[in-house]
Amino acid sequence: TLPPQPVSAMVWNGDGRAVNLWTEASAQGKLLQALGFTLATPPATLQSAHSMGQRKDILQLSGENLAAGLNGQTYLLFAAEDNTAAQVMSNAFLAQTPAVRAKAVYALGLDSFRLDYYSASHLLTRLEALFVKS
Repeated sequence: TLPPQPVSAMVWNGDGRAVNLWTEASAQGKLLQALGFTLATPPATLQSAHSMGQRKDILQLSGENLAAGLNGQTYLLFAAEDNTAAQVMSNAFLAQTPAVRAKAVYALGLDSFRLDYYSASHLLTRLEALFVKS
């Protein structure tokens, strides 16, 4: 069973002040959508804030835009382990977001950032372990 939708899929930067949010144009976003996940859409005012140039695969969020941009009902953390999920859960800026309130924050493994054959296989195994109930 999939977690509450839509999801915010991201790479959490360790200091808790910024994230790189995967968009529908990213390989990670496309994979999640192919698996039935729905990506959360950040507010339109934040979608033009591409601080990493003209990249279409990520949207960098920081400061006051962090909580507003992470509007998914579930957070999927790429390049992360359980200690990263704990950092997100204890982040004061995100305390009132639906995903944190519902404890719907999931780490997908350190190698989930890349999607080569082995990393993608690990990601699929992790998603299955988290969300497929037999």
